Amino acid sequence: MRRLVKGMVCLLVWAIIFPSQAVGLSVSCRQASRQMGSGNFQVASPLSNQTNQSQLANQLGTPLAEGFSDSKSIQMFGNRAKLTLSVAKTGSSTSTSVGDKVHVDVTLEKLDMGELNGHESSMMIVPYPNEEQGFTMTQGAEINFSSAYGENTTLAPLSGSDLQTVLMFYAASRGLDLDTITGTATQTPEMGGGAGQSIFENLILTGDKITVSYESEITEAAIGKDSFTLASGFYDSAGTGDFTGDLSITLPGNKITDWNLQLDDEELSMVVDPKDSQTLIHSETGNWANYPGNKTASLAYQVDNGELQNVPSADLNQAEKTFNTSFDLSKSDQPITQDGEHTVTFFMTIDGITEEDSVLDHVTLVKNSPPTLSLSPTDVTMEQNETGVYNVTLKGLFKDADSDQVILSGNYSDNTAIALTDNTFTNENKGQDTTFSASFKTTAGKLKTGANQLTFWLKDNEGANSEMVVYTLTIVEKQNDPPKLTLDYSQVGLYESASGIYKFTIKGVWNDKDSDSVTIEGKYPDNSAIHLSNNTYSNKNKGTDTTFSLDIETEAGKLKLDSNVLKFIVVDNDKGTSEAVEFTVNIGKKPNHAPVLHVDKTNYELIRQESGTYDFTIEGLWSDQDSSTVKLQGTYKDNTTFTSDTYPNEHKGQDTPFHLTMAVPVEKLNGEGNNHIMLEAIDEEGAVSQVIMLKFTITEGTIQFEKVAETASFQPTALSLNEVISQHNNDWVVAISDTTKPANDLPTWRLEATQEAALADETTQHSLSSTIQYKQSNGEVTPLEIGVPIPIDMHQDTTDKSKYDLGWTETTGFQLPVKSSEYAGNYTTTVNWTIVEAP
Repeated sequence: MRRLVKGMVCLLVWAIIFPSQAVGLSVSCRQASRQMGSGNFQVASPLSNQTNQSQLANQLGTPLAEGFSDSKSIQMFGNRAKLTLSVAKTGSSTSTSVGDKVHVDVTLEKLDMGELNGHESSMMIVPYPNEEQGFTMTQGAEINFSSAYGENTTLAPLSGSDLQTVLMFYAASRGLDLDTITGTATQTPEMGGGAGQSIFENLILTGDKITVSYESEITEAAIGKDSFTLASGFYDSAGTGDFTGDLSITLPGNKITDWNLQLDDEELSMVVDPKDSQTLIHSETGNWANYPGNKTASLAYQVDNGELQNVPSADLNQAEKTFNTSFDLSKSDQPITQDGEHTVTFFMTIDGITEEDSVLDHVTLVKNSPPTLSLSPTDVTMEQNETGVYNVTLKGLFKDADSDQVILSGNYSDNTAIALTDNTFTNENKGQDTTFSASFKTTAGKLKTGANQLTFWLKDNEGANSEMVVYTLTIVEKQNDPPKLTLDYSQVGLYESASGIYKFTIKGVWNDKDSDSVTIEGKYPDNSAIHLSNNTYSNKNKGTDTTFSLDIETEAGKLKLDSNVLKFIVVDNDKGTSEAVEFTVNIGKKPNHAPVLHVDKTNYELIRQESGTYDFTIEGLWSDQDSSTVKLQGTYKDNTTFTSDTYPNEHKGQDTPFHLTMAVPVEKLNGEGNNHIMLEAIDEEGAVSQVIMLKFTITEGTIQFEKVAETASFQPTALSLNEVISQHNNDWVVAISDTTKPANDLPTWRLEATQEAALADETTQHSLSSTIQYKQSNGEVTPLEIGVPIPIDMHQDTTDKSKYDLGWTETTGFQLPVKSSEYAGNYTTTVNWTIVEAP
């Protein structure tokens, strides 16, 4: 070791986890080279033994909160230099937790002028713990040189096997486990060899400094371990080469934790009632350190020296590391019988390590005041009913000076309890009158005819009762007035129905002074009951005319032709009945109007066929004023007939379009002379519209050009070193009509195209050496020879199959090859199209 590092000065920074368990160390080395100029000069170099806490917080980039900082210094090199260790930590000043950030500066400062002779191969070493120890570097060690004149230089660290050798010997000298540390070191001429990087080359002038800095964060791996001790020193290569300059600072706290348990309250003042368990319960919120990780925390509390109470896990938000729970003062080992103070301590445990925080609770006892009750009114009269059950609504005021809620209770005259619901009221305005309302149904038979004295009282949630209030409920015999019925109209006229069922509506008003509901009833002329739906009405406005409307559907056969007198009455729920009101339904014979028919086209021209059918469509309108359905009927020349589907007459009296698809056997229209169909509309009752004659002319079919473009073109093409293809434009149009065959038969003709002459430029008289090519959909290409026709495929229209066109795409059809040897110009020729009657 002495031979390896002869002449080396090493500045050391290490961290250990109490006496034997080493966390690791970090090593930082740098080499610099400077020469002093000639002449005499002075340097002002202020010295400081302490690092300002706010400055350290700025270096960490995180507020210190309470924070912790410390700084220690030692003179060395025969008082020619000073070594300073400065440590700053975020978080608590009394403990160290996961998530705390640590900033360490180790500074070697020159205290006089001149070179450090004898230390030419000095080396600064900064070891630091590795991540497995829970000491993770957030900013790697940096080595910086600075002078009093403002010069700042970053020195390059030692690396590779040289660095590992230095760390190995350093760990051995301090009894550290090399597997637990990593670090950095400055270069020397012998190791690293960078010019201007060593301590000797940089520390020359008064105030020159070399500072090793790093930042780290306490991680979960440190939980439960002894607090870190951070230290510094160096290896002086002069003389015997001993380690010297040891300084150390221990982070606060005995063990590394993560919990930082904090209650949101330090002191509480509570007013409680020992008889009211609810006032003994108080909420508490808080949080613990928001470190990265997902360790599960458990929480418990203790009131004074009482038994430990577990907090429900649902009260802890493990993700946010907050809690919202409550504690119960009754869990104290001290009775809550007088004013006093109680300490509530919360314990948080994670991975078997527990932290605590407490809140001081000042308790004041209160005495309970009874509630008061008043009812308005206190004397009510009701009419007797058959059920003996009565709906009662109590209204009044209550007042309670201190309780949170009151409960209303009551007894019948026989001192049995009244079943009350919704009888608990919140006392939101303590000490003030509060209105209330409570409804209940009496038990059958509990109330007799005459006066019934009920008693009611309040009880608050602390057990105090109000004085009783007497409530007199008098039951009197009911006097029933019969209802009245009036109809808006007394008769209706309907046409005779084939089903014998009739629908109509009656409207009017009914009136009842005292009953709760009424029902309308009716009878047929034979005195049997009419079935009515939705015919019972609640009498909400007693004594007031109430309108009604009833839709009636009669039974089949109950009404006959001519007049039918029905009778309607109103019956109330107290069995009172109105006088009967007559309603006449007049049934008469239904008049029938013949339908009206209109056909859009009456003259048809068909291509002669010798077998099969003639397919065509008849379109038009029909209308009928009164029938439910209509159908169309046609008569051929030979007096045979056909009938369409039956059309529903959904819009009586309005024109309804029809679309009749025909497939007529050819023999029906191939007769001598005029060929026709006589078409008429027939309604459900058999009435017939006017007759419309459809005339048919049978002609022979033709094959002919419908359209041929006079001119057509190819896309402009630029000459190239290679032959290029000019595709056709979309102006090539050839349309053919074939009415000589059934639509699905194959054509008995083909289309041929002939290029009459070579493509030539009229100006230059130059002709192209190539002719037009025909490219089929299968990719086959056929050149056109001058004067020689070639067959061209035709595309059949899918809608009108008598129509054909070229059907070319962008890459099929005619194309023109242009060789590189051609001249630029506009070239024309003539293409002759021919229909050849042959397959």
